[in-house]
Amino acid sequence: MGLTSTTLTENSTLANAAAGEPSGYGYSRQTVPQSSSGWTTSAANGNGWQIATETFSWTATGTWTQTVTSIFITDGTNLIAWSELSAPRALVSTDVLTDTFSLKLTN
Repeated sequence: MGLTSTTLTENSTLANAAAGEPSGYGYSRQTVPQSSSGWTTSAANGNGWQIATETFSWTATGTWTQTVTSIFITDGTNLIAWSELSAPRALVSTDVLTDTFSLKLTN
């Protein structure tokens, strides 16, 4: 899971997301375990099924190079999914960004 300043669309690729990633100062992609510890919520939700990750945090150790606007999930090769943050974040030293990624599949 990563953060980006790039506006992502259905045609975006991992290269697009990576182009807007912060560089250094405490930022690195987070690994979502492929287990119930990584995906802590899995339940029926209305006319579909919803899954959500555990909560992840990034702590800035300096001023980030990018104002992040989206969170994304990748398998290391492909951009799997993304979501806009509730508000853009420009992190400076000791700021913490905490988020959970949620997907809802409907029929």
